[in-house]
Amino acid sequence: MAFAQPRKIVVDDSDGSILYSPNDWFVADPSTLKGGNFGPIYNGTSHSASSNVTLSFPFSGSSISVYGTLNIKTNADNTTDPTWTCFIDEIPISNGNPTFKFYENNWELCVQSAITPGPHNLTIQVASKGQTFYLDNLIYTPTPDVVFDEAVVLYPTSDSSVSFGSGWDTFGGENGTQTAGSQVSLNFHGTSVTPYAFVPTERPHNSSWATYSIDGGPAVNFTLAGLDPSPSASTSYNVILFTTPTLPSATHNLVIEYGGDGQHTPLVVQGFYVTNTTSPTLAIASAGSATSPSASASAIAGKGHAANGGAIAGGVIGALFLLSVLAVIGLWLWRRRQRRGDAQSGSSAATSTPLPGMGQAYPFPGASAGATSTTTYPYVHRVHQHPASDVASSSHGTGTLPRATRTNTISAYTDYPGSSIFSGDGNTSVGAVGGETVRTEFESMPAPPLVLASVPDLPAPTSKLERERAAADAFPSTSSYNHAQRALVRHEDSGVRLPTPPEEEFVELPPGYSVV
Repeated sequence: MAFAQPRKIVVDDSDGSILYSPNDWFVADPSTLKGGNFGPIYNGTSHSASSNVTLSFPFSGSSISVYGTLNIKTNADNTTDPTWTCFIDEIPISNGNPTFKFYENNWELCVQSAITPGPHNLTIQVASKGQTFYLDNLIYTPTPDVVFDEAVVLYPTSDSSVSFGSGWDTFGGENGTQTAGSQVSLNFHGTSVTPYAFVPTERPHNSSWATYSIDGGPAVNFTLAGLDPSPSASTSYNVILFTTPTLPSATHNLVIEYGGDGQHTPLVVQGFYVTNTTSPTLAIASAGSATSPSASASAIAGKGHAANGGAIAGGVIGALFLLSVLAVIGLWLWRRRQRRGDAQSGSSAATSTPLPGMGQAYPFPGASAGATSTTTYPYVHRVHQHPASDVASSSHGTGTLPRATRTNTISAYTDYPGSSIFSGDGNTSVGAVGGETVRTEFESMPAPPLVLASVPDLPAPTSKLERERAAADAFPSTSSYNHAQRALVRHEDSGVRLPTPPEEEFVELPPGYSVV
């Protein structure tokens, strides 16, 4: 079994973990929150306020998004009402497109798609001059150690627990089908499941039908509502397909089978809301471990106890294996460090100098260069996601994309010291730290000067040259100028000798007098 990847948690506006400022918030009338093409409000509830209010939500996770109903009023001075600012740990984050002038449910009010994993606090400050602000739900990615006794977990179609059979194609970045008999299955642990989908206007608008079954039980029919016959009808998103009856809190298998054809509305699945799971952690297994849509769900239910025992045993064995691997790696690193220390102790305080034209980089948090200081922000660089088709758009034109196909916007703090970009001439490193550019320059040690000393070709007797060479060889080679260049100079007289510069070392020989 590979590493665990957490699924996202959906928190309804009615959840007690959201702390509203007292006497300012009200439960909105759901019958008044209808319009747009981003679907109905989540769970049929919403909180509203028409004055200056705040709310907070403590959580432990690595990303968060806030959704609500957008109903903006533009004043005569071109200002909008209401306005809002979202903070994580008192640092502002993106609030998307707060001036979109059309009504929409399921609008992304603010988002931070990557945060340093750990405990955080979301705060929203709302300023209103009478126009209502609506909060619908929060969706965040919990840290892997978070376990819930009861929660609503979002299963995307890319989840390993979701398996598509034959006959499926890509519709606007999601899986869709117009082939009768095409199946999709979901293995989940919980008490109920609600799949949701979108209806593309580019396909036939005639209503269609499909069935679902739980754990191999009898098939239940449901209708896939089409769109208005008008060619100008817009794509509808976040369409609730059905909600299963309450189930025992256990592992279940849901199978959905499409019953339409190419002349009817397709089935395009966006995701699944699963209620009451024991943990939001996704265990990514090997390829082929997922149950196919045609697999027997009753067999899965019958082997629930054995699967639980096997999972526990597998977890213990996996943990022991992981500890063994970590111990081996730790021993190897310790021995490597010991060998490196022995090698360094053999030299006298050697200083490492970069080669000419080479620089040093510090692409990770905590590293520094000289007196350069860095500031660590808790935000990680966001990866943009673009819809695979232009069907993902508001009925009113450009705007925030719905849920899974929505394009993320960039907040003021989206860079993390761990992701640096390096450029320059080799002596400079540039890193993005907390939204600021930190440039660290390195000077390379100049190469030692090359000293060229020539020995004049004097017509001296061979015997004298031999004596001079013997004298030069006898000169001590371990003088205080160990790194100086040595030059052979013949004196032409017996005058006073001036001191030589430290870069050169002269071997002095007596003058050679000619024989008279």
